[in-house]
Amino acid sequence: MNQEVLRTLENMKKRGFIVHTFDTPEEMGNFVVWAIGEGESVGFGGSVTVQDLGVCDALRERGNPVFCHWPKEGEPLKTPEEIREIYKQAHFADNYITGANAIASNGAILNIDGTGNRVAAIANGPKTVYFLVGENKFVKTEADAKERCKLKACPGNARRLNRMTPCAGAGYCTDCLSPGRICNSAMWVWHVPQGREFHICVAPGELGI
Repeated sequence: MNQEVLRTLENMKKRGFIVHTFDTPEEMGNFVVWAIGEGESVGFGGSVTVQDLGVCDALRERGNPVFCHWPKEGEPLKTPEEIREIYKQAHFADNYITGANAIASNGAILNIDGTGNRVAAIANGPKTVYFLVGENKFVKTEADAKERCKLKACPGNARRLNRMTPCAGAGYCTDCLSPGRICNSAMWVWHVPQGREFHICVAPGELGI
């Protein structure tokens, strides 16, 4: 694991995070499935890393109630009404699994949302939250974290979601007023809220966008 990442994780411990490091992304995904008790409900925030690891499918197959807005392979896309209901159920689940857009070396996490479902659940949702990230999400300063979102995370996700936004074409944020804009709300986590558990799970390499 990169030494700068390890120093950041020490700062995150001081901010109340429970830190887990893994040798491979697969180990990270397996750990989260193991850590969640059988029968516990699980909500999901949009995350390419979480989708790629198959955590939602693994928990569903085990029998856990899961509230995941992306469809299983072969399923039709969910309607906006169905997705909105899933967002509500995910907010009140026992656990929440998501990613991060950027993590500054002081230990603060930045996430930017289109609908706000993810930032709302992190701010005041399930008691236990798991952040699954690769080393590529770590940067030096909070300003660098904002820049990472503007230059990489948001344009990349706009392209992935086929949004007709300037950033999808230009590759950088123009602070547009497009109807398809996906950066409508943002949240910093500077410290774990009282009475809750935030787990930061890190695997080496580049994961997600």
